[in-house]
Amino acid sequence: MTISDIPSRLNITAKFSNFLVWEEKQNYITVSWQKDVKLVKNIVDHQLVNLDENQCFIYWLNRINSDVLAKSHLIAYLDWNCYWVVKNFFDNNNIYVKNISEVEKYLKAFNILRDTVTNSDKLIKEFSKFNPTISHINTYSQRWLKNVIRDGIYQEYGIGKYTFWGLLKNSTKTNLEIALKNQGYSQEYISIFVLLLQCFQQVYNGVKTKEKGGKLVNPTPENIKEILNLYQSLPETNLSMVTLKNEVNISPKFFETAMKKCHDSLTNYKKIQRPSAYSYHLPMQSENNDANENNTLTLETVLFRKKQEELKAKIDELKAKEADSLFGLLDKQEVNLILVKNLQTIKNNDYKKSQLLALNYGLGLKQSTIAELLNSQQSKVSREKTKITGAILKTFVREVQTRLQQKENIKEELKVKIQSLISPELNSVKNSIEHWLNNCYEKPFYLKLQDIFLGLESEQKTLVILKYGGDYQLVNEKHIGLNNKEIALRFNLTEIEVDEKLANVKKILKVNLITYVNNKYKINIAYDNQQIDNFLEQWFYQAPYGSLNS
Repeated sequence: MTISDIPSRLNITAKFSNFLVWEEKQNYITVSWQKDVKLVKNIVDHQLVNLDENQCFIYWLNRINSDVLAKSHLIAYLDWNCYWVVKNFFDNNNIYVKNISEVEKYLKAFNILRDTVTNSDKLIKEFSKFNPTISHINTYSQRWLKNVIRDGIYQEYGIGKYTFWGLLKNSTKTNLEIALKNQGYSQEYISIFVLLLQCFQQVYNGVKTKEKGGKLVNPTPENIKEILNLYQSLPETNLSMVTLKNEVNISPKFFETAMKKCHDSLTNYKKIQRPSAYSYHLPMQSENNDANENNTLTLETVLFRKKQEELKAKIDELKAKEADSLFGLLDKQEVNLILVKNLQTIKNNDYKKSQLLALNYGLGLKQSTIAELLNSQQSKVSREKTKITGAILKTFVREVQTRLQQKENIKEELKVKIQSLISPELNSVKNSIEHWLNNCYEKPFYLKLQDIFLGLESEQKTLVILKYGGDYQLVNEKHIGLNNKEIALRFNLTEIEVDEKLANVKKILKVNLITYVNNKYKINIAYDNQQIDNFLEQWFYQAPYGSLNS
């Protein structure tokens, strides 16, 4: 055992005024409560002693920007959950890091959570979604903190998506551009690095990237060769970049060096996004000290804020440039109409292409699975998808250029720019189009699932709504519903019975959805397909339970 137990706080005053104190003693951590008498007095003054936890938490959340002690009350309450989330995380996950002791990992984990719960913006953003009629603040906050600790620890120690190749695989174009700029690279080199990364992502996403244990594998020499061939085939219209591209030998060695520079830049960028927990000084106060002191600022905090201001200026600069791109200059409705027209042409003229787009962008099936369903080869499916999206991009850009040239309120220099878009800008447009295709093809399947859901028995629907939350606006991030124990109490069931009933509901939805897709597209998706399970889980988090329960 690495960490001591702690007693529960017995009343509402203690829960919103007592903080955890963590102390390292050799290979063991002792944890105890420390009372802040200033917070105790504040709760009494506001006459909150008879409120329940939900009411008291919402009360202070609503005053976080107007009451100097409000955030401290929220931090005090969340300390209990921080303790249990850290303890349970390491009890259930074997996180081995060379030369890092168990005690260091526990302290690092608590610091990650403390960084989060001391951030007012994050508290407001997260708990503004909290609905006290369908969940308890204790349950809701624990689920949120579980996500925070998992992501934070993985990032801190380079695990999962934060391994070398994992970080690159999951990076976005915008983040990489900002990170490289922050390191002082020229625009020409940034363009080359970004394109190389996008080529890597395109190839890497199409191959088996995980070993049996879930570890990301390195790209093979064959993968790197394919990446470089893809890069060399990209058209370049920016003269300075063409010159640099001709001067630089884009070899496997250069690729590895470029990826190392990208990784280091992204890592440094992430470090300045989150300060150390030690930069926060909570307004702790003992019984012998009644001084009304504000939180103090450390040198680390000041330096961090200065760095954040510089970073914000760079982000604003990048956003200003994006405003001059195709999507920034056109009305959203115009963009939508152009894309709908393009897509309708494909639907009317080529059924096979419609199948491919629906299965890939709609259901999220892998290209290997689509190849089996369409009696084709994965390489052929990959080429066909690239060809389709390329054709949509080409037609879209041509149509947009024509429309923008006809607009009178656009400066002449922008008209010239519009007619000679460089590859990074085209890739940005391509990414936006693919995002649009995802939304477009997911919608019919989501609507079908809603129809199936409405046909369920009342108890089955209620179980799902309680489990997944019922917040109409919540989008694909976190559970906010009840846990199985809470659901079991409501229905007078055991937790195992709750699991069985939920599994049965999922099976009904899955079987009906697969039958619908098989009939519609004349294919034969197996009823045990794991990718459909993933799609269903995604829908559970996004479903508009507010309207489905009416």
